[in-house]
Amino acid sequence: MKGHYCIKIKMSEIFYDSQQSGNKSQL
Repeated sequence: MKGHYCIKIKMSEIFYDSQQSGNKSQL
């Protein structure tokens, strides 16, 4: 449960980062 939550947070951070950078480097 805790691990899954951590993964969700990580994904959210990465997604937010890409959004902030204007999706210049899309994976």
